[in-house]
Amino acid sequence: LEEYQNALRFASDVETKEKAARKIVELKPDDITMRMRLASYLREQYKYDGAIAQYEAVLQLDPQNLEAIIGLGDCYVPKTQYDKALSYYKQALELASSAQKKIEIYGKIIASEEQRAGVGKPLGPEGLEALWNRALLYRELAGAATDEATIVDYVQKAIADLQRIQKEDPTYRAEEVAELLELLQAPQPR
Repeated sequence: LEEYQNALRFASDVETKEKAARKIVELKPDDITMRMRLASYLREQYKYDGAIAQYEAVLQLDPQNLEAIIGLGDCYVPKTQYDKALSYYKQALELASSAQKKIEIYGKIIASEEQRAGVGKPLGPEGLEALWNRALLYRELAGAATDEATIVDYVQKAIADLQRIQKEDPTYRAEEVAELLELLQAPQPR
């Protein structure tokens, strides 16, 4: 085991890291951290089915492992299995506790739905809903922030998401989007 751990520590290429991690997992099948690393090495090499197997093994050991669930979603996007990816991302949203993590997951949903739609095509309802929910989270974070630069950053990100919704599908939550945009673009009291 120590020999493989050293091999992993000193390996520079991802293929060697994968081999060492695979041996460690064989010797310690309950090592969640190593399984996650192995899945990552496999994904780096576009070996999505192998990565999926590792993430699923992690979920057998820890059914609430947020990173494994996100990893499964990340594997299904390049396999163009967007419904499966979306299902895992939605599962991850239910488990995520921080606004930042949810924003990251909504970003993954949006990217997946962009790929599903195709270049230059508007987002479908799932992508639009992710934009809407991410904008709401940005607004929430802006309200909780204390320094001006952070507030401005979050407000600008929320506005960008809302404007994109209007551009992609002007009928989507039209009144709600317009109201929130107006609120966010109004001069803020100092």
